[in-house]
Amino acid sequence: MMRKKVHTATATTPKRAAATIGAQLRLLAKPAVAKQGQAFFKDPVRLIGVTAPMMRKVAKALFAQVKATWRCPHALALCWWLVPRRPLEEKAVALLVLGRFANQFSPDLLDHVHYWIDRGWLASWGEIDCLCAEVLGPLVRRYPDLLRQTRPWTASPNRWLRRAAAVALVKSARHGELLDEAYQVAQRLMSDRDDLVQKATGWMLREAGRTDRARLEKFLLRHGPKVARTTLRYAIEHFAPEERARLLAATRR
Repeated sequence: MMRKKVHTATATTPKRAAATIGAQLRLLAKPAVAKQGQAFFKDPVRLIGVTAPMMRKVAKALFAQVKATWRCPHALALCWWLVPRRPLEEKAVALLVLGRFANQFSPDLLDHVHYWIDRGWLASWGEIDCLCAEVLGPLVRRYPDLLRQTRPWTASPNRWLRRAAAVALVKSARHGELLDEAYQVAQRLMSDRDDLVQKATGWMLREAGRTDRARLEKFLLRHGPKVARTTLRYAIEHFAPEERARLLAATRR
């Protein structure tokens, strides 16, 4: 079977790049992949059926083409072409391209991120997690003072802002960075009733525990029954079975 190639047509402007991305992804799309992907989401998500490796390949090819002439504002403009009301795959490629300009990020990028989520343009765990991995996470690591603005997201009625507040800290927590902030966010979200927020909080705590397991255990025991069970189970995934059983018993309602 002949493999489909990712073509790199000229795309010197964000608008032309957006059109190129859309065309490339539709050549690569497979209905069976879209149907399979939908099974991972609780709510309907607009998918055309392109795998994550192929999305990354498209983003990599575009970046190679424009890296000599584009700056971060160009990549941000690309996101403004593709993030509103486009299929998940197009949004993801735009965010992947923007992420490659992380060393040029400026604090005002947070306003754009908040707007995209608040408007409902990024409204699935896949889109939020891509945003956090490629854009929001690197942004708050570069400018930790911005966490004063993302912390209130934990009280938002928008589940995706709440999830983003946690997932944005996953990579930092994994490296033992911004742990104080991670635990503050966890304390605000530990009783959240939304399972996708619970899972994100547990994920963040699990990564925080990689470098300081004693602190994670102390946090869980201190807050005990207040911690949602889904959050707790995610947080202790890397503990030994007997330790997991002990913590589950000690924090039971």
